[in-house]
Amino acid sequence: MKNKQLLYRYYRVMSSPLGSRIAILIAIILKPILRFDPITLKLLKRLIEKKFFISYFCILSLHLPERLILKNFGGINRVSVEMTKDELEVMYSHLKRRSEQYPENPHLKQQLAILAAAMGKREEAATIIESFMVQSIHTTKSIDTTMAEQALLAFKAACDKADLPFFLCSGTLLSAVRDRKFFSWDYDLDVGFFDTQERINERVCALFAQHPDFLVFEEYCYEHKILLVFKDTIKIDVFIHYTTDDAMVAHGARESLVWKNKPFELVKKPFLGTEFLMPADHEAYLVENYINWKSPSLFYSFLADTPNLSIRACDENFTTLVSDMARALHMPKKDRAHIEQLAALLKQHYGITFPQLPLKE
Repeated sequence: MKNKQLLYRYYRVMSSPLGSRIAILIAIILKPILRFDPITLKLLKRLIEKKFFISYFCILSLHLPERLILKNFGGINRVSVEMTKDELEVMYSHLKRRSEQYPENPHLKQQLAILAAAMGKREEAATIIESFMVQSIHTTKSIDTTMAEQALLAFKAACDKADLPFFLCSGTLLSAVRDRKFFSWDYDLDVGFFDTQERINERVCALFAQHPDFLVFEEYCYEHKILLVFKDTIKIDVFIHYTTDDAMVAHGARESLVWKNKPFELVKKPFLGTEFLMPADHEAYLVENYINWKSPSLFYSFLADTPNLSIRACDENFTTLVSDMARALHMPKKDRAHIEQLAALLKQHYGITFPQLPLKE
């Protein structure tokens, strides 16, 4: 923190026309603190010579795990024009090493993407941008991944002891199969039971009502859906699946949302250091639920992007869609894709259109 305060204190001096000599002096003073290597000092010298004083901070921040507050993120792009091809390659390698060393510092990747684009490395730049998209997925939803693991393992321990076999489904199955771990963009856990188990709804509710780490939300419990909360933190959606002539069916809240899959068998597969029951043909199940399930979706919405979901045109779903639309429109930075998805659902199920938001047919 002292290093940062020192940098901020000298910011105006180093950015002034008379600050180049002072900047070099400060770089020498800070060298043992921030452990500058010869390449960085050379880059600093060139930046100072070219009077890109703000860019000096771009390079300076490469040696701090956390991102500095910078007024100009275009410094790398500007200074790259003045550098030879060999110097650019050295700088690119240096930035790449630093971004791998400090993955929690997004500024490093940002500068690396800019430099890659300036050097004509289009595929590399596109790959870096794609990694930003992956990091941006569902940023409004977050889960404590360590707590999520504890919740699922505690749920399994309780069910195993009570001889109540369950299986992973929906998003939790996706995490287990594709990612082999939970990600921060997850926001709840999804598990399933078959209704062939006698009085399964009643038994599950009774089991977790007396569990010290779980809370049963009775107002959100229905014939085919139970909501649990682990240690006031992790939500667990419990879906009671039943079969019809041609489908395995699960319901959402108040049974106004219906998911249908082809009937499936269960097998045990490894996850979190133990074994869980999952659909035997998990790929077919995930294709039915997500289609392109192997790649994370930047703007995923379970209402708009789940092909096996049927939405009943009832008052409750209308209220949910309107609430989601109002919330999305109220955000300072509006998510166009999400707003268009909600508008399309309101038009499809309730015949409501918005002249300010024309949709493609």
